[in-house]
Amino acid sequence: MQWLATKAVAMGPTHDTAALRKVLMGPMLAEWTKHVQTAKRRGRVWQYGVDAVRVERVVRPSSVLLSFPPALVSLIVKHGT
Repeated sequence: MQWLATKAVAMGPTHDTAALRKVLMGPMLAEWTKHVQTAKRRGRVWQYGVDAVRVERVVRPSSVLLSFPPALVSLIVKHGT
């Protein structure tokens, strides 16, 4: 759930990317930093709400497949003017 909380802060109204460095590295860190910068520039805010997450499979320590039941994930995109 740390990733979800971090993503919520980064893509939220503050667009704070500081915590991304605690959960991502290398190309994924660069990719998500770019996503956040683009959202900020376009005035977009993403609000995440997850009630349940199920670990489907751990492929290796750094790769985990998660499933989010559609009814339990809410996503709101707000466009700025």
